[in-house]
Amino acid sequence: TSQANFPVYVDKDSYYNPYGNSVAGAGLGRDLYFSRRVTEVPRVTENENRTLHIDAVLEGEFTVWNKAWNWNVGYNHSAISGSVMQTGNLNLLNLKKALGPSFRNANGVVQCGTAAAPVALAECVPWDILGGPSASTTAALNYVMSTGQATYGSTVNSVTADITGELFNLPAGAVGMAAGLENRD
Repeated sequence: TSQANFPVYVDKDSYYNPYGNSVAGAGLGRDLYFSRRVTEVPRVTENENRTLHIDAVLEGEFTVWNKAWNWNVGYNHSAISGSVMQTGNLNLLNLKKALGPSFRNANGVVQCGTAAAPVALAECVPWDILGGPSASTTAALNYVMSTGQATYGSTVNSVTADITGELFNLPAGAVGMAAGLENRD
């Protein structure tokens, strides 16, 4: 979800909108578009990467009809795995809710929704994003921030076998042969 496809603004019915209906009068308020870098929480990316690589080869020589031949067989194991954790980015879906309609309830607490259709305090935390970092509560930041997690991995095992040698001689030199097999999974 990107902000270009999912615009975020301070709703005209937000308790924290200085140009909203609660200040300008019912029906006269307006949504407030803004641009603000969230500095209250640092953006952090943690990467953990594990790599294992093993190669083993056996090789040798032998003679057939007085001609030299070489052979080798090998095994390769290569594995990589890891994880990524990112914090300090905004959850646009929750941000839109936190900047949506809100009101001060009978207990003096600013709550998402409207007096006629309140949203439970456990389901949404309004955010005074225009008040700057000092107005950001821990509860609001926890609500609008996201944690991104990803894992990745790849394993390749391969077995190889090769043989090379001379078959016979011609006036211009020896005629050779080479063959090999490889299996990967």
